[in-house]
Amino acid sequence: MERPFDLFCRRQRFLLAFEFLLIVQIALLAIQAREVHAEMAQGSHAMQADSPGHGSLEDIAYSEYMHRLNGVFVFLLGVLAILERRWIKASAFLRWGWPTLFLLSGVYLMIHSDQDAWPIGKMGFNESIRDPMIFQHKIAASILLLLGLSEFLLRTAWKIPALGWVFPVLAASAGILLFFHAHTGHHVPKIYAQHLLMGATALAIGVTSGFAKKFKSVEPLWPLMILLLGLELLLYTE
Repeated sequence: MERPFDLFCRRQRFLLAFEFLLIVQIALLAIQAREVHAEMAQGSHAMQADSPGHGSLEDIAYSEYMHRLNGVFVFLLGVLAILERRWIKASAFLRWGWPTLFLLSGVYLMIHSDQDAWPIGKMGFNESIRDPMIFQHKIAASILLLLGLSEFLLRTAWKIPALGWVFPVLAASAGILLFFHAHTGHHVPKIYAQHLLMGATALAIGVTSGFAKKFKSVEPLWPLMILLLGLELLLYTE
């Protein structure tokens, strides 16, 4: 049996590691914000050549729009997560707003993730899912839909203990997916670096929300990481 002192030390080590990760994430986010500001000042997009494919100006603008719109969804999720945990007997809006936002963002991403792909673009379903980038976007949308469904079920009378682990597992899975997210055609290293940052944050959300089931002192941390992920998406640029 674990001694209380050993358990306390483990908690402290975890919190110190989390604080270090948070400091690194904030520093990287500040660098990203500075780059966004510099690009806006220099009008970098106007200087890029408009070429067909994933690197065209239209595709760049659409990709940035989708990332930032998802940033709004994710930031609101973070706000709702904080409010719901602050007021245990929360209003219906706080109680059902959390899973509803997951479902809304999942449906929107499934439909609008890629303007040339199924179901709104000229590419059919089979052709769309053969494109690695589009396929990964559809997986991300499916993860959001599964999160919304599982969180809805948790808020009903249907209580299954395993449902409580859906959020940590899928959040961590989304983070791992972002580590391998494929982009082609323009500024690939820059885009990959941003997805690595978002992937690390999503993975941290999954890990901390999982630890929070055993260590209540960790509970306030993962909603803050959701806010951070929302900021990273809002500052996304290509």
